[in-house]
Amino acid sequence: MAEGLEQLRRRLYRKREKYVLDKVFRDLDPSKKGYLSSHDLGSILAYSRKLKLVPQDSELLLALLDKNGDKKVDAQEFIAQLMPQLF
Repeated sequence: MAEGLEQLRRRLYRKREKYVLDKVFRDLDPSKKGYLSSHDLGSILAYSRKLKLVPQDSELLLALLDKNGDKKVDAQEFIAQLMPQLF
């Protein structure tokens, strides 16, 4: 019984994490177009000066997150890269 509860707890945690990441993605998608471009990522990085990143880092971030090579990061790619155990 304890094993079943632990499995349920893990499944619910992953669903909660996916929901949170999906909400973060929607908040980061300023024009609600369903993807983040290099420009969007650059804008996000510009607001996070505490990370000490430069605008060119947006291209690197895009390359890391964009798994299908379309130069856009959709919600599924965003979530999959930040939480790969779900996919």
